[in-house]
Amino acid sequence: MKKISIILVFCLLATLFAGCGSNDQTNNNNANNNNNDGNKQEQGMDYFKSENYEGVHLFDVKKTSDKIVSGGTTEYRIVMPKDATETEKTAVNELQYFFEEATGLVLTVQTDDIAVYDANAKYLSVGENAYSESAGVTADYDILGEAGLRIVTVGKSVFMLGAKERGTLYAVYEFLSQCFEYEFFSDNVIRLRRNVTDLPLMSFDITDVPDYEYIMSNYGFIRYNATVRNRFRMVNDDALIIPVDGTINHNSFKWLPKSQYEKSHPKWYSDDGKQLCYTAHGEKAEFEEMVGTVTKKMKTILQDPDNADKRMITFTHEDTQTWCACKTCMELKNKYGGANSASVILFLNRVKENIDEWFEGEGSAYKRDLLILFLGYHQTNKPPSVYDAEKEAYVPIDDSVKCREGVGLYFAETNGDYTQSFYERGNSDIAANFSGWGCVSDDIFFWSYQTNFSYYLTPYNSFNSMQDIYKYGKLNHAFLLFDQGQYNEEGKPTAWGMLKVYLTSKLAWNVNADYDALIQDFFDVYFGPASDDMMQMFTSFRLRADYNQQYNGYTGSRSVFTNALQEAFWPKSLLDNWLQCCENALASIEPLKETDSVMYEAYRFNICLERLSPLYLIVELYDTAFDDAVIREYKQLFSAGAGEAGITKEGEKTTIDSLYNRWGV
Repeated sequence: MKKISIILVFCLLATLFAGCGSNDQTNNNNANNNNNDGNKQEQGMDYFKSENYEGVHLFDVKKTSDKIVSGGTTEYRIVMPKDATETEKTAVNELQYFFEEATGLVLTVQTDDIAVYDANAKYLSVGENAYSESAGVTADYDILGEAGLRIVTVGKSVFMLGAKERGTLYAVYEFLSQCFEYEFFSDNVIRLRRNVTDLPLMSFDITDVPDYEYIMSNYGFIRYNATVRNRFRMVNDDALIIPVDGTINHNSFKWLPKSQYEKSHPKWYSDDGKQLCYTAHGEKAEFEEMVGTVTKKMKTILQDPDNADKRMITFTHEDTQTWCACKTCMELKNKYGGANSASVILFLNRVKENIDEWFEGEGSAYKRDLLILFLGYHQTNKPPSVYDAEKEAYVPIDDSVKCREGVGLYFAETNGDYTQSFYERGNSDIAANFSGWGCVSDDIFFWSYQTNFSYYLTPYNSFNSMQDIYKYGKLNHAFLLFDQGQYNEEGKPTAWGMLKVYLTSKLAWNVNADYDALIQDFFDVYFGPASDDMMQMFTSFRLRADYNQQYNGYTGSRSVFTNALQEAFWPKSLLDNWLQCCENALASIEPLKETDSVMYEAYRFNICLERLSPLYLIVELYDTAFDDAVIREYKQLFSAGAGEAGITKEGEKTTIDSLYNRWGV
């Protein structure tokens, strides 16, 4: 019914959005790809019904009669640990910077060996330190984990801290949000109350834990900019995961290089040589030596001082669609319901058992809460579990294939359709696999997808599904989210990529956040006076995208690789309308050119960034429908805007230079 309603609305608004011409509907009314009819109950899943994940987001904030800022002055100072880490220093710098931006006041900083607590002392305390300890304020790792935060008022001091340093940094951002309505949308648009001359001291009692303990940087411009990354509350994989010979993903041959071992141990490799054989072709002595060799290398890696602060390491198979087909592997696969992954679990359980024994003995100096991650990807996406109708839950086929504590999973399903949620029937197999993994491993690294990897410059409609997909991950033991966008694009993305980054940062923190309110907030702040014009363009896209899913086939398995350059998806009238929306938006901000040139430039850039996508589509699809002079102008507008945005890619494997060569610019 939801989709039917959207189509009806789309047709009612056709004259406004010029995207649902009668020819389009007539030509495609036999291509309905809606898979949501039929039995709602399949493999234990109730389709159309998403569940909420109940996280820890506790806010108790009351106004007191005291003030942090009064009459444009303050008596407050910052106190920080004398031996502060770099991240804690960053937290202090961010607090100083935004406090000054909001009030014009520069907070002085003292270290905890100088500051002395009493009920009337006026400090903003950052991190766990001697001052917070003397006030009885602590951060419980069992509650907060790696990134959770606590803000509490004791006496006249406010304490911002986490059990780990990232939690402390995020506590500062939350304090700024509470006091000055701080919100980070992009490096050129940050919401912050300014000219604040009076700021009440609030009685804070906040405990806020992100639903996903780790939110991975998913666009290149975030990966390469630490300040932007911190403010989006994201982290890079190389800050968390120990590389193996410089490699994090698809590194099984780094663990056991063929050049080093294939001649002496051919049984360690699949018959086609493209993967390892995790059973060593059933030869027990070879299997034991294989486990021992990996264990030895892992011990060496864990002793490297550069890896001392990291607790994750990957053992991930090669990026091919093949798997070992030896007799032992096939017997194991059949025993565990067609799951190749069983052999990986059995192998890594043995390795982790060896490492745990080492941690309790001679390796005690390197002991940590180690997590070894393998891939549920391509040939290993199916878990060794079955649905138990009596228990109404998935269960491991037997205990031997339940991951040992400290063995976890990368769940990365490229065959999914990320235009729809895992609660819809089009993703039923993937949802069943995910639920099946939830009973096999207590630690799941969820690798999702949110862009068209072949065509970065075109919009991909994951907006209808991303919140439910995030919820589904949390309900199945996912603790880390990598919703992969344009990870190798160094510039800022067009086609609503900036909105996706913002939504990921907010929804991965709290999967139950008000989705529509987040989108509206983004448009109001990010586009300023042009919010309505750009929202009209975005709404037109979502309506057209739903039509494309229903009638034009822009949906289904591996939709992130769909050939997006099709006239059926993007009628010329639709693209013309989008360009008009951008022109109207630019007119809406024109008065700011004289009154606030800084914000004018920010809004202009943001509007022009979204204009790149329709410009690209018009030139690619309809260049013969325009005079040469018009197409030349469109190409020039595109290249100027893409250059300003720093865009380097047309797609995952194609550069912007190849596009310019094709266009002759």
